[in-house]
Amino acid sequence: NLLKVDACGLMCPGPVMQLKKNYEALKIGEQLQITATDQAFGKDVTSWCKMTGAELVALENKNGVVAATIRKQEKTASCEICFRHTVANSNCLK
Repeated sequence: NLLKVDACGLMCPGPVMQLKKNYEALKIGEQLQITATDQAFGKDVTSWCKMTGAELVALENKNGVVAATIRKQEKTASCEICFRHTVANSNCLK
């Protein structure tokens, strides 16, 4: 079961916020695929997955559309603290 999220047309932090909102609705082991036209989203989603413990299953950029597939994993408390700190202290994830 794959949840598809279209964040095309949104600029940072829009795609990451859509990712976070939809990821929270997933059960452990479920996946979502998010697409975005913000070219920085590839870096952002990679960092977000590292911070939250989510598994980045696939990442590609075709014709200006960044597509990422993420699998929900168990979350640790430190991951959520790190995510909130990063969003609060930067314009975009780096």
